[in-house]
Amino acid sequence: MLRSPVPAAAARSQPRVSETAIRYAPALAVATIFFLLALDGGTFSLSSRNTAAIAIWWALLLAVLARALPLATPPRAGLAAGGALAGMAVLSLLSATWGASAERAFVEFDRVALYVGAFLLTLFVATRGSLGRWLDGLALTIVAVGLVALTSRLLPDLVSPGEALALLPASQNRVSFPLGYWNGLAILLALGFPLLLRTAMVARPAPVRSLAIGVLPALAGVIYLTSSRGGVVTALIGALAFVGLASRRLHALAWLGLVGIASGAVVAVLRSRPGLVTLPGTPLAESEGRSAAAALRLGERGAGKVHEVGPRAKNRDHRAGGDPHEAEPGKRVQPAAREADEGECSDERRHDTAPGGGQVDDAGERGEHTDRKAADRRQPGDHRCPQ
Repeated sequence: MLRSPVPAAAARSQPRVSETAIRYAPALAVATIFFLLALDGGTFSLSSRNTAAIAIWWALLLAVLARALPLATPPRAGLAAGGALAGMAVLSLLSATWGASAERAFVEFDRVALYVGAFLLTLFVATRGSLGRWLDGLALTIVAVGLVALTSRLLPDLVSPGEALALLPASQNRVSFPLGYWNGLAILLALGFPLLLRTAMVARPAPVRSLAIGVLPALAGVIYLTSSRGGVVTALIGALAFVGLASRRLHALAWLGLVGIASGAVVAVLRSRPGLVTLPGTPLAESEGRSAAAALRLGERGAGKVHEVGPRAKNRDHRAGGDPHEAEPGKRVQPAAREADEGECSDERRHDTAPGGGQVDDAGERGEHTDRKAADRRQPGDHRCPQ
């Protein structure tokens, strides 16, 4: 019986699809968990905190008993920090013996126990090689929370803050949904600025890089609607710290300038609609919210298109002058894709290197890279990182 031959391209694509799914599974898991915690009012209520603490400690206990954790030997600094948190939890519990309220002391012990469990679970699951995926997951969570918060103000018919306005009258003029606290929301979104700038520089697909740049002005608009000075200061410090620590500072500074200009335009759009800023829930605010949403969508697309100009211009320069990094005669790897790959590979190599200069011994992460000989034989479009 004759078998229909499987196309070679399809056969090669199947392992790559599964490899990509495994590669980004940690990022999706981190994004999903943190987004659900954010939607639950930031997991601030006592019942939510207790539920999260019980789930984390059970997961940690079962994983350790099953010898599934730790994935790698935890660093001494991490163990020391975990020990300090555990000591704080013990101190909180002991304070019930001399404090004015034993119940409140135990509530604080529950809170610190949640922090200890989350820290230890992260310490045992995360590795240096998977740090990039964790950062991607956190960035994705922050983007999702920011878009939900912005939608709750611009299009309240789609996402409504619910009881937040009734419980906190001061929050009527400040966006606080879904966390329930405007300062907490602003600082969380501000922490996404260095994460998204990193994505804009090292992500492999060009649309992902453009999307990371395009969404930052929207986050800046949400920070403006929160009226949080702490959020503004955090965003500025995070962005400037990223530029100072980046290996390609001029590149990072150029994209930061683009984000700054686009963010200023977004704030100008919001300031020109006083009803949207100061009178949420009114017909005027709803009308201005719809027009602002249309303007912000155009601005996001424009920022993403501008972000693509640099790689395209570099592509044209290489095609005009010849690409010095040809993989095979007559075939060339796209310079923009290679630049992004080299940035991500160098980022991963920095995190894969142990403090003593050696490589972290992690069998799960070693499969992501190939040796130098395999890298030399790779085909155009195969962007695996050489050691």
